[in-house]
Amino acid sequence: LVAGATGYLGSEICRRLRAHGKRVRALVRQSSDSAKLDALQALGVEFAYGDLRVPETLLAACTGVEAVITGETSIAAQRSEYINAVDRDGQIHLVDAAQQAGVNHFIYVSFSRNLNTPSPLHTAKRLVEDRIKTSGMDYTILCPSFFMEYWLSPLIAFNPAAAEARIYGSGDLKIAWIALGDVAEFAARSVDQPIACNAAIQLGGPELLSPREVIALFE
Repeated sequence: LVAGATGYLGSEICRRLRAHGKRVRALVRQSSDSAKLDALQALGVEFAYGDLRVPETLLAACTGVEAVITGETSIAAQRSEYINAVDRDGQIHLVDAAQQAGVNHFIYVSFSRNLNTPSPLHTAKRLVEDRIKTSGMDYTILCPSFFMEYWLSPLIAFNPAAAEARIYGSGDLKIAWIALGDVAEFAARSVDQPIACNAAIQLGGPELLSPREVIALFE
């Protein structure tokens, strides 16, 4: 079961799982974008309709699956009440449902242990991690660093096509960037890799590059 399957990361996880020959069930909402659902269906993904904010919809979605993978987030909304409802309470509801359904393995996309600035998202992620560890299920916690597709995009005022980039602070802090596709591949492979069982895995780099160095590479 993949939660957040219509998002950028979730849809790529579904694609990678199917490429590895896995049967995939996507947790989707009734209001999900039809084009995104069509793309998943074309991959051979089946659907379970549910919502992390509606806990009674999650048990059926988890029933009969061996592993749950979730990276669903409301961070794009940039509102703390959404983060509390989805990233904190919603993910804990999913852990509870997976535990009740007898799921063997819970794979959670958190974020880097090096990112510890107090925030609602940080609090939510760490609470969910703690709940997963006490669930009795085997678990994998993936801890990626900065997604290049997000932080090196016009969304954060980084627009190579327009030859424009905004630097925050000095721009000299070394960062372990990572590609979304690599995170998706780690999630997909974690299903079968014993080394990923009951582990928190830091993802990023391995080379550290400051924003100024990234700009120089683009130039």
